Amino acid sequence: ENVGVMGDAPDSEIEIAPEPPDSPKNNGESVIQFGKQREFKIRPEVPKEIDDLTFQLLDIDYTRLTPNSAATNTEQQEFTIEAFGVTEQGNSVHVSLGGFLPYFFVNIPHQFSQDESSQFISNLNYNMRL
Repeated sequence: ENVGVMGDAPDSEIEIAPEPPDSPKNNGESVIQFGKQREFKIRPEVPKEIDDLTFQLLDIDYTRLTPNSAATNTEQQEFTIEAFGVTEQGNSVHVSLGGFLPYFFVNIPHQFSQDESSQFISNLNYNMRL
């Protein structure tokens, strides 16, 4: 099993020490050690020739880029979703989805008047501004 150890040391104290590939502990694969607190697996990359990919999502993040500093409208901003996961075979996966515009649907209560609906939408847009 390909395992490393991760600790709480500051970056300046992190020691990257791969085991020699011929080490019996690693079955020929390298291991990175970052202290002695937590273990993590170093997973193999997905083969490049795969066209269809199924993986378990482990983490997700996003970045927001504004084309120019004056752009405050969400529609003028560019979003990239970063998804990280692992395949059933144990391959690491990183998917970068560019040009993403986040959205969601809200059901406005039927008893709201037109003015209440407009105010609700206005408040929601104000509070959800990015």
